[in-house]
Amino acid sequence: MICCHSCPFNPANITENEIQTNNVCQQPECLSDELCNSPEGCNRVTSLRCHLDGYVIRNLCKRDHLAELLAPSSLDKACKNRDRSMILKIFQQASDYLKTKLFKRLESSLEKNLATFNPIFASAGLPPIKSFYSEAKTDSPYFCAVCDNESVYQLLSPVKFPPDMFSNLINAFKENDHDFLCELIRLSSTDLRSRLLKFMLIFHSEKMYLFNPIYEKNELAPLEPFQIPEEKTPYMIALLSENA
Repeated sequence: MICCHSCPFNPANITENEIQTNNVCQQPECLSDELCNSPEGCNRVTSLRCHLDGYVIRNLCKRDHLAELLAPSSLDKACKNRDRSMILKIFQQASDYLKTKLFKRLESSLEKNLATFNPIFASAGLPPIKSFYSEAKTDSPYFCAVCDNESVYQLLSPVKFPPDMFSNLINAFKENDHDFLCELIRLSSTDLRSRLLKFMLIFHSEKMYLFNPIYEKNELAPLEPFQIPEEKTPYMIALLSENA
């Protein structure tokens, strides 16, 4: 994992112009060089996702070079913390080449994290494995279970839907089908809308722009592709309102 001292988003490591873009970490956790001298590397607290992880998740889908360089560090952190949601987001957003590279990283260095991945494999109907190296190759169904597994959303999501609706919802986000998503919001009850929005914020916050027709109807500025507004509340209210 990358230490805060070498993180590209640490205010100490970037120029004043870059700081003004707000693309900067506000809370570096590693405050002493002494913490980074152990054989196992940085000992900073890593139980929470940090600014770097958010950057990776938001920008991998744009094929951003820096996000792709940082993805292995975020994957290591997610595995250490057994953060299945973050692991899957990284694989879902990555290019095919990077998915293969990251999965091979699991083969070679993360054997101890099988307990994290076996529930993911189980959600795809696969038996548990004892070794990535011997069984979970990139041409195997285990690779597909991590990279493109619709059932895993049901496993991870705290929001539950009828199976048919869930499948349609996954496909709509995958295909960027804004017409279907906007119509689903319009026709849904307040309770179902709330569940849909919670699901979106957990798994697809970078695709809030798909609801631009509803935002514009409520006199809000449309979002650019992959833009996440600093203030989400007005957009959420618009999606929950009777004027959706």
